[in-house]
Parts: sequence; structure tokens; C-alpha cells
Amino acid sequence: ERMVRNARGRNLRVFLATLTPTITGRLRSVDQALLDTMNVRIRQIAAAEGAVLVDLHQAFQPAVFTWVGSDGIHPTESGYVRIAETFLA
Repeated sequence: ERMVRNARGRNLRVFLATLTPTITGRLRSVDQALLDTMNVRIRQIAAAEGAVLVDLHQAFQPAVFTWVGSDGIHPTESGYVRIAETFLA
């Protein structure tokens, strides 16, 4: 929240992205409840501070297993392409 306010205070356009999903049970996966809580907070900050929300969590939903790697958290090469496409959209 402070970083968003700092950037907006410098008249910068702020893009704030939700966290991408993880694959449950994998080596580096994150608890889904924690991920959901963080994404709710990110959405709230974006709305309150006038930041552009980039919903990466939603963008990964159609093909999580394609866009998240074997460790359960880091994007695959095609996942990084999906992130770029989502920001550009």
C-alpha cells in the first residue's frame, strides 16, 4: 500500500497484480486460504488507491497446470507469456 501511494505521489500510473495460483501439494505451493486473503487485499488496495488491477490469478485459471511449473509456484515459460499478455491487455 505504501509503495502504491509513493508511486502515485510521484504522478506515476500504478499497475498492481494479484498473485498467481499455486498447485496444491507441490514442493513450493502456498496455502490457498492465504493466497485468497492476499489477493483480496491486493484488490482492495488497487480500488482504494486508483491503481490498475492486473488479475493474474484469474488469468491463470483456465490452465493452471500449463502456466505453473512443477514446483507448484513459479510460472512456466508459457506462464510468463501469459503474464505479459495479461499486463498488455
